[in-house]
Amino acid sequence: TARFCAAFSARKQVWYPRTLMFRSDSLPAEAWRAEGLASAESLDLADGRYMVDVALEGGRATLESPAALTVAGGACTADIVFGTSKIDYVIVDGEKYLPTSTVGGAAFTVPVAGFDRKLSIVVDSTAIRPATEVAYTMTFDSASIEAE
Repeated sequence: TARFCAAFSARKQVWYPRTLMFRSDSLPAEAWRAEGLASAESLDLADGRYMVDVALEGGRATLESPAALTVAGGACTADIVFGTSKIDYVIVDGEKYLPTSTVGGAAFTVPVAGFDRKLSIVVDSTAIRPATEVAYTMTFDSASIEAE
């Protein structure tokens, strides 16, 4: 979304128009209005286990899809598995998560703040030397949710 504002130059004593762009996929879940997010509640998902398609964008890493989705008390977590085991940790909504397994790819259990929109995830890859944090987005497709 574009927003317009003005910036004042103290040196030249003049106002300049500016356009600001905000990337919505970089905003934390709490920045969104509840009615703007597809959630377990809005999708009428009962507590239980499901499978959901997940897409990863932003770099060379890949995720296995579908992913296991757990709904408990209205909160959702997903068991995501990367196509490589060379990932130390991931960061979702400012929280660092360590792998639950590295057999057949690095596996993590991460929160799912909403469906059908890009969610930010930072991946620390040891495939790059020195280990490097890479920003990605992942999208969980609510139309694909099926009971396990």
